[in-house]
Amino acid sequence: MNSAEQLERAYTEALAQLRLHPSLIWTRNNFFLLVNSGLFVFAVSGQADAWQGPPLLVPIAGLFLSSIWIWVNIAGQRLQRRWRALVLDLETELFRPEAGEAAVAGPLTRAATTAREGSSWLVSITSALIVLAIGFFLGWGYFVVLAVVS
Repeated sequence: MNSAEQLERAYTEALAQLRLHPSLIWTRNNFFLLVNSGLFVFAVSGQADAWQGPPLLVPIAGLFLSSIWIWVNIAGQRLQRRWRALVLDLETELFRPEAGEAAVAGPLTRAATTAREGSSWLVSITSALIVLAIGFFLGWGYFVVLAVVS
């Protein structure tokens, strides 16, 4: 296998990994959103008042799950950005013009250019999901304070 074939194989695998991770990110976020929402509904419902367990258990469990959720989102975002950077690097190498040929941009390079990716005003979906997880974390923190005060 020559270097061009190796580069093409690496590009194909990196692109496959880049396409795989968004669905994994959504699946993980759906899990954490479902569990946190269920805990939240339990905490604010009348059933929580009838529960005989320690009052701090549910909010501390929510804090714990939310902190894991934040960590998973940050790790997923970093991994996705690493795969994207690798694909962009491989595209630069793979689509390098030969002498006398016109330059051709790879599909991800073209998409990144037209979407103005990396602009400060452009927020990624994973950033929004991190903010959602932080919101749950702060909400659970509020419930912990309420449980301690009362």
